Amino acid sequence: MKYTKIRKEAIKIKNNYLKYDKIFKSIIVNRYDTRYMNKLLSDILERKVEVKEYLDLELKVKNKNERAKRLDVILKTKDDDIIIIELNSNYYASKKRNLNFLAAVYSQYTKAGEEYNESM
Repeated sequence: MKYTKIRKEAIKIKNNYLKYDKIFKSIIVNRYDTRYMNKLLSDILERKVEVKEYLDLELKVKNKNERAKRLDVILKTKDDDIIIIELNSNYYASKKRNLNFLAAVYSQYTKAGEEYNESM
């Protein structure tokens, strides 16, 4: 399984309003019509990407004192890649938060006995 993180600044979209979560999700994220998400990811990653399914946005917490982790978008492609899209208005202030999310996703979706490889 490969993990890919897309940073907002890598998304070359002229419409600046797509940096806002609600607007981005209402335009691009649609469980029943993945054309826009497929096009966006294919353009950014410079390869054909097809969404297989959107995954649960709430990541598991291990105890009552742990902060809740809710992602903007997490999906699995037809190639079984997991892609996380996290929109942040302030990149530098959110680096630790995004790293925390990435580590939680990595541990939640890595199965026992699975090989660690370069693509992870």
